[in-house]
Amino acid sequence: MSPACPVFGFLIHLRPRSDVKASEFARQLSEFLATKALVATGDIPTFLASGESMQATESDRHAVREWLAERADVVQFEVGPLSDVGSAA
Repeated sequence: MSPACPVFGFLIHLRPRSDVKASEFARQLSEFLATKALVATGDIPTFLASGESMQATESDRHAVREWLAERADVVQFEVGPLSDVGSAA
């Protein structure tokens, strides 16, 4: 029996403005990630982004950083490194 293939994803840590509704932000993040064939699990302050039918990539991480940087409702964020999240996804 061969070992399981890695599932690449990354953590997103963020701090939204205090007036942001967590459920609305999570919905918007999920919609954005879906355009990259990614899904988000978790909730503010930490989400795990991983592939729905494919692996997350460095390009996906870059796109998420750009999307978060453009948002006025996010005070602070960090996009973690690409890693094998197979047991957490």
